[in-house]
Amino acid sequence: MTSRGSGCFGPSGSCSPRPFHEREPSSTSDRPVSRSLAAKPTIDVLVVVDDINDLLNRRSVLAELGYECRPGSFAEDDEHLFFRKVSGGRRTHHLHVLAASSPKPDHYRLFREYLMANGDAAHRYEQAKRILAVQYANKRSRYVAEKARVVSELLAAAFRWRSAG
Repeated sequence: MTSRGSGCFGPSGSCSPRPFHEREPSSTSDRPVSRSLAAKPTIDVLVVVDDINDLLNRRSVLAELGYECRPGSFAEDDEHLFFRKVSGGRRTHHLHVLAASSPKPDHYRLFREYLMANGDAAHRYEQAKRILAVQYANKRSRYVAEKARVVSELLAAAFRWRSAG
């Protein structure tokens, strides 16, 4: 679901002067992809904005809400901002902000829909995440890089799935 919003980030009433698009969260952690797919206890939120710089100029509002900007988290994509929220030493929220011109929001949605429709793919993703989490328990960047390979393979299959039907 895509909706137009006022751009308000929080109770302080600080708002972006231009509307932005919100898309459904794309993570497998925000809702069950299948009843058997394990997920991390972190809420992933995807926000699509018309202009990344507008949000960058207002990142202090997100900081007031407890979100820490993590520059370079997606170094290969300069239109992908990443913020995290930590409580009690644990990540509770990931906020992904993408430019409306980016194809990534649609890729995230396709990936989620593919996992929802294909139990074998969902199981493969879950197993890969479990194995990688153990294998790279103390090497987060390596976990992320290795998981990206699995996601890339599954996303390619998702594109084929969408084309077929």
